[in-house]
Amino acid sequence: MQEMQDDQVKSEGLYSKLADAVDGIPMQSIHYKIFGLVAIGGTFNAMEQYNVGYAAPILAEQWSLSASSLGFLNMGTFLAMAAGSYVSGIAADRYGRRPVFMVNLAIFALGALVGALAPGYAALLGARILVGIGLGGELALGFTVVAEMMPTKRRGAMTSAVSLVTASGTVLAAGLGALMLGPLSNVLGGEAVAWRWFFAVMLLPAVLLVFVRRYIPETPRYLLQKGKIAETNRVISLLDSNTLRPGRDFTVKRFINAPEGVKPVDIETTSGLRDLFHPTVARRTVIGWLLTLAMFGAMVTLNIFMPTVLVSRGFDVGSSLLYTMLINFGAIAGGVAGIVIASRVRRRTAFIGGAVVCVAFATGFGLSTNSVAAIGFSFLLICTLQMLLGVLWTYLPELFPTRCRAFGTGTCSTVGLIAGALGPLAAGALMDAYGSGAVFTLVGLLCVGIAVTAFYGPETHERDLDDLAGQEVAA
Repeated sequence: MQEMQDDQVKSEGLYSKLADAVDGIPMQSIHYKIFGLVAIGGTFNAMEQYNVGYAAPILAEQWSLSASSLGFLNMGTFLAMAAGSYVSGIAADRYGRRPVFMVNLAIFALGALVGALAPGYAALLGARILVGIGLGGELALGFTVVAEMMPTKRRGAMTSAVSLVTASGTVLAAGLGALMLGPLSNVLGGEAVAWRWFFAVMLLPAVLLVFVRRYIPETPRYLLQKGKIAETNRVISLLDSNTLRPGRDFTVKRFINAPEGVKPVDIETTSGLRDLFHPTVARRTVIGWLLTLAMFGAMVTLNIFMPTVLVSRGFDVGSSLLYTMLINFGAIAGGVAGIVIASRVRRRTAFIGGAVVCVAFATGFGLSTNSVAAIGFSFLLICTLQMLLGVLWTYLPELFPTRCRAFGTGTCSTVGLIAGALGPLAAGALMDAYGSGAVFTLVGLLCVGIAVTAFYGPETHERDLDDLAGQEVAA
């Protein structure tokens, strides 16, 4: 009994000691290397999500596919991503961030290979489901890894930067598709073969996997949560020494002075959803789910229906696609703004202010009477939504304690991806019934939901990830 009491005394304050150690190390090249490895995975993630859409016209002609069949390829990917986020979150909290991150990279690289070699529609659909499982897990887990590795004052900027790099993947996918399926298609064997090379590019994450396995360490917060004191001190020493590959003169410093096996005083972990609905975490879980549902629903609906809305405003198909690509550059601008906002502005202020601005831009588009104004409001709306998305990916890992951070963030991603898969169906029905303006009305209502939800959320800006060990942070 006395030994147990002694261990509890020794375990108290471990979170604060870890925070002091991590925050005491200035941002240096090792932080940017970890960020870079995660961000590259996010870029391929975004490219893989949308590449089937760019190849769709060729697939439809080659295999005589209907629009519904092509739609199922997209829906299958997003629903599989939702499942992948959920399962990977559980696994990452149980087995570690690093091994599960590597498994996800391997899964979607394998899916890319199967897709590139697919002999027909059924095989391609199966490949897209496999790809989706890997993408979903990597999507949420990458933000968790970055959040747990960065000093508190730089956490917002760096996690939001991952969102920016991920957003750039959609632009890269469009450019790569236009190149490989256009001017280079004959060099690659004609359209019937070029799309396979386009899919095969996504095998590059398999190369990234080698670097992740060799260089990215497990996060110190996860290790401390599991009572692995020696390994925690080793990872912090790596950060302090600014190296991912220690030499012979590398020395492990004892940042955390506690016996091996002693864990931080925390709420006992249960399992799965029960842990997310513990009284100290439940409100955060609901806030995260509602924010992600509204954000993903608005963003995906806008991206999918923008060409159709522009056509309804009098643009021809070719012009609508060109202007949609230009409008999507607003996501890059929004991503840059998100880095600044996430590092300097309180989370709730950013969500509420940004959502109000989005409602104004959506209303402006609905009331616009000329094409220039319509395109301008669309650009600004995409820009602001991407800024909010950067803040969201910063906020989600902050909502949950270490013991269930990956799973909590993963379930938020799951909810958002389901909204992304099914939300456009509701938008399409509204558009059929009430016209193109209904799409922007729906986006505006979702943004109102973001503002209202954020008002009731906890403020986490510049608070340590394990502040109060998962207790509610005062609003």
